[in-house]
Amino acid sequence: MKTCETGPHPPRNRQTLQVAGQFFEVEDLSRPIDWRDLFGLPARQAGDGEPAVEVEVGCGNGRFLRHAAQEHPDRLYLGVERSLRYARLARDRMAKYGIPNARIVRADATRLLATHVKPGSVDALHVYFTDPWPKRRHAKRRLFQTPFFETMRVILRPGAPVFVKVDLFWHFEEVLCRFERSPHFRVVANGTDSDPDRDLHELTGFEQKALGKKGRVFFITAERV
Repeated sequence: MKTCETGPHPPRNRQTLQVAGQFFEVEDLSRPIDWRDLFGLPARQAGDGEPAVEVEVGCGNGRFLRHAAQEHPDRLYLGVERSLRYARLARDRMAKYGIPNARIVRADATRLLATHVKPGSVDALHVYFTDPWPKRRHAKRRLFQTPFFETMRVILRPGAPVFVKVDLFWHFEEVLCRFERSPHFRVVANGTDSDPDRDLHELTGFEQKALGKKGRVFFITAERV
């Protein structure tokens, strides 16, 4: 059968990044994460529903996360970023704009989601412009492998969407192929995004650069079945 194919933790840094309770290291978190506690919400009472939670894998400098959280104040947003530099930028962006419904965790997202997130507790997953690892010998380092699909299956509620964007066509084809072959996801939309009139605040920094340089990016929207 033709395949779809065409890391370690970052170094530890003990510098504290806490800003108004918005930044966390892995060891600061409960296991599994208590969303109400993480976001400072009151304990659940009889009749209360669970908060809607969205997660961005690799939130970078927090540009998309800030916009999304500001646009949807009734939802909770968790950004996971392994780079200390970008985690600091995302932290500072949330503090600058006073975003109360976003949190940043510095961690390897694949491990954090698999070990710290309660099954069926995530309402949407955003995965934008992950490293494509273009060399064939590095293919196993690409994010969208069997273990990550299993993690997504476990943490997402039935019907929850996964939003993916990439800037390379071969990478788009590979990820799309994997979603189409998974029995746990249904592809509801895919294609090319080249809209020059979109609000720049809706874009990640990488997406803005890719649109400026190549004139288009590729997107996939899938649903957990």
